[in-house]
Amino acid sequence: MRAPVAAAVTAAVLAASAMPISAAKAQVQHPAAHPPLIPFPSPFQLDVMSKARKVGTTMPVGWWKTMSAKPATWFASDEARAIGDNIISWQISETGGWPGGDVVSQPFRGAEGQIGWRGHSTSLYRFDHLRFLARLYGATGEERYRKSLAVGLDYVLGAQYPKGSWPYGSHPSQAAHNARYATFNDDATAKIMAYVREVASDPVYAKVSQRLPSRAAAAFDNGIDYIIRAQIVADGKLTAWGAQHDEVTYEPRMGRMFEPPAISANESAGVLMLLMSLDRPSPEVIRAVESGVAWYKLSALTGIRIDRPANGDRVVVADPKAKPIWARYYEIPTNRPIFAGRDGVVRYSLAPVELERRAGYAWYGDWGDAVLARYQEWVKARG
Repeated sequence: MRAPVAAAVTAAVLAASAMPISAAKAQVQHPAAHPPLIPFPSPFQLDVMSKARKVGTTMPVGWWKTMSAKPATWFASDEARAIGDNIISWQISETGGWPGGDVVSQPFRGAEGQIGWRGHSTSLYRFDHLRFLARLYGATGEERYRKSLAVGLDYVLGAQYPKGSWPYGSHPSQAAHNARYATFNDDATAKIMAYVREVASDPVYAKVSQRLPSRAAAAFDNGIDYIIRAQIVADGKLTAWGAQHDEVTYEPRMGRMFEPPAISANESAGVLMLLMSLDRPSPEVIRAVESGVAWYKLSALTGIRIDRPANGDRVVVADPKAKPIWARYYEIPTNRPIFAGRDGVVRYSLAPVELERRAGYAWYGDWGDAVLARYQEWVKARG
């Protein structure tokens, strides 16, 4: 694996400094008049969601967890075949992927409302559909399941950019839209790479195509290489990752208007968990993990807690007994927590952000707890 290219990653990042001790207290929200509530979802979204509900397009919760517990013999049953045929009926011929609606418990009948409010756009993250088809093909050997699975896998692997990342949106990606960026948001990269590693190691996928495991293994290694190169450098030190990065230059990028280019304590947790899951980490991976954990230790916020009033708001209040928490976004290069509303204006406290975004987004969390706990296990396992 090649060494990180710090200059390419952070050409615009000049210097970083530890956040002052008083920074956490400065975020405490004092009583003030709240900005007006911005309606969300929009009337259009409410209309299409209403149509979707009427035809029952909600994805069954936990369906794959239930199905994966079934014995291998069940996947040769008529019940399993019916589910597999439902999944195939929803597969989008132009891409090979699936939309966001319920493709499990009902076949696609062509009803416009049936497709769901997200429309016909293809998702890269329907791995459970592929897992189901893989088990089904392994049990039945029927060609229609192999063909659907092969096309779906080609879609996922083919969506990887040359430098190793994956976009959040459909592939081919939408040019000039933030969905094309390399995406750590919502653990997208961590999830897709975990599945790609599964394809490389599970013998059932070799039955689909003999070259599929090696292709998936190469895609996984390329993804790790991208992650290493995208780690944000400030003041000559590796820190963590943003929610979105440029797929070519590795630099952190803006997502939606309230998602500024920044170091993200939420998304970086999934990246570090992935890196710490590697059986034989390279020196570059070890360096990335050590640096990322050091950043989490530096960036923990103490002396505050987040309250949720009856109206669903999020309010930052002083509490010297509160356990450490992390802000979702930290400014480059100051490492100060930052926040933004739908106007895209970066602020240094949550209070000025409109109520809809304050209440409707995870601005603070305990993401570092899992990272630090897993790190202790990782260090112990490595001796």
